[in-house]
Amino acid sequence: MTSDRSQRSSAERSSLGAHAPDEHARVGSRPAHHATEHRRKVVDMRDSLRFTRIREGLVALAAVGAMTLLAACGGAGSGSSAPQGAAADSASVEEAKSLVAQAQQQVAWPQPGPPAFDASSARGKTLGWVAITASNPFSQIMLEGAREAAALSGLNIDYCDGKGRPSEWVRCADSLIAKGVDALLIQSIDPKILSASIEAATRAGIPVIETSSNDSSQPPTPGVSAANNFAIAEMGKLLADYAIADSNGRVNAVYYGAPEVALSPPLHQAIEAEFRRLCPDTCTLKSSDVPVGEWDTRLPTVVQSGISADRDINYLIPLADGAVPAMIPAVHAANATERVKILSITASPSIVKFIDSGDVFVADVGPSTEWHGWSTVDQALRLIVGQPKGSPILHDPQMPIRLFDKANVGELNFDDPKMANFFGPVDLAAEYGRVWGITP
Repeated sequence: MTSDRSQRSSAERSSLGAHAPDEHARVGSRPAHHATEHRRKVVDMRDSLRFTRIREGLVALAAVGAMTLLAACGGAGSGSSAPQGAAADSASVEEAKSLVAQAQQQVAWPQPGPPAFDASSARGKTLGWVAITASNPFSQIMLEGAREAAALSGLNIDYCDGKGRPSEWVRCADSLIAKGVDALLIQSIDPKILSASIEAATRAGIPVIETSSNDSSQPPTPGVSAANNFAIAEMGKLLADYAIADSNGRVNAVYYGAPEVALSPPLHQAIEAEFRRLCPDTCTLKSSDVPVGEWDTRLPTVVQSGISADRDINYLIPLADGAVPAMIPAVHAANATERVKILSITASPSIVKFIDSGDVFVADVGPSTEWHGWSTVDQALRLIVGQPKGSPILHDPQMPIRLFDKANVGELNFDDPKMANFFGPVDLAAEYGRVWGITP
């Protein structure tokens, strides 16, 4: 078995890096009289919410990509601006508007849904859970959903807080394996960091589930039996569609990635690909890498200087919405509130709420974190009762995503910490109860 030290070295060696555009006819721009009042509100927001929201952003990133905790320095890419005289293709703009309108709608239980099976033989069994960290809203909401699912199915959960440290992830995994759990969940951690532990679980006959560590289109990591990942490429595509629809196809955007987050490049690539598909002559994308640990300190300066130097920039797209509280004040400080908007992913409740204020953060795309917990338990039950590892549901949990903007945030209940009404009136207990043969 590989030692803790070698697994930590693997984590420390891991690093990934990631790529901007033109402004004209704006759709849905904000009235000028908002600017002064918003500037005052944002200063207050920065002081009171900065550290809380950045911590939540770290959680969201854990859901969107496995963090290696590498304190790497960010680099910046460059791209040519869209031709000033080029005209956007109207058919492409209409297609983008249609895609956005579809994504704004409440989601429904997928049809035909996960295949039904008899989960009764898993009653009393134990799912060992290695969490990237327990001290953030994403992990907490996911765990709450999973515990509700476990209570319904009779599954036990042995939860271990990884405290955001690779050494703790290893300790948690090895401890749970030693206890002889019936399935092992690696939540929001790159499975490669725990390769030795995964090998040990395999030797012990314990199936392993990875969550929030890759794009859902990718197969599970070698040695892993099931993957419960998010549709990162689809989220990136929708962010590009929103910018195209909102600007009538004239986008000059900057993507802010993080070099230590595995899913930063795929998200960037998905955004860029959709711009090339729908508006190759009028949309461009630059990128700038800022490590997550520097979002609160360095990112505001990077944003302010960038949009001050290039007055054609009209969209900022950070890797996850946890960066938004640091970016909004920077846009105000650059006096760019009338030309610059921010879009992002993960749909953290406290960040989505900013959309309702009418400030420069205008769109957020993400999945239901509570549903994520339920679908993870569904995969654990399937593995415990012996379903084949190649079953499609073990690779695609059928997790819907939704785009939030000013058109639908008014219907949300921000006082509900589980975001139960964010995605639609889906009764997860009733639906999964039928899948598991518990309720008619």
